[in-house]
Amino acid sequence: LAGGPEHGALILRCLQVRRAPEAAEAIGWFGHAGMVDPLLAELEAENAARTQALGAPWPFEIAAARALVRITGVFLEDPSDEHGLGITVEATAWKALWDERRVDFRGDRKQRFGQLHHPLATLDELADRDSTALVRSYASMELGALGIPSVGLETHDWVARQKQEIEALRERFGDGEIACEPGLWTS
Repeated sequence: LAGGPEHGALILRCLQVRRAPEAAEAIGWFGHAGMVDPLLAELEAENAARTQALGAPWPFEIAAARALVRITGVFLEDPSDEHGLGITVEATAWKALWDERRVDFRGDRKQRFGQLHHPLATLDELADRDSTALVRSYASMELGALGIPSVGLETHDWVARQKQEIEALRERFGDGEIACEPGLWTS
C-alpha cells in the first residue's frame, strides 16, 4: 500500500520465501509493473506443483491472478472454468498477455487496473458496493498512506455515512483542495 519502487524488493523477498496469497495480494496493491515477471515465475512454479498434486487451484494461484488483474486491468477468463473461478490461474496465459502488454506499463509509476494509479480510483473502490470488506479496508489505508485526510471515513460505519464522506473527498479533489499526480508513489 505504501512505499516507492525501491521498496518492491521487500515484497518480492516475502513472495520468494513462501508463496503466500498475501504476498501476491500485496504486489497487486503495490502496483509496480516491474514485479509482474517475478510474480509470474512464482505462479508458474505453483501451477507445476498443483498439476503434480492433481487438485483445484491453490489460494496463491487465485491471489496471483487477482494481483495481475489489479495491475494490468485485464480479467483473463478461463475458457474451461472447470473450477468455477471465471479467471484463469494459468501462468502461460498470463505470460502471453504480459509479453503483449508490458510495453504499455512504466516501472517508475504506480499502476492500478491498467492505468496510472490516482486516489480517485481508490475512492471508486470504496464506493463500489461489490468491494469486499478487506478491499475497502485496504483502500482506506491506502488513502491514509497517500496522506489524504479521510478522518470521517470509517469502513465499518453506516453505508450512508461512508458514501457521504467518499463524495466529500471527491469534491475536495474536484475543487483542487487535494491534488495528486497520477502514478505517484506514496514515499
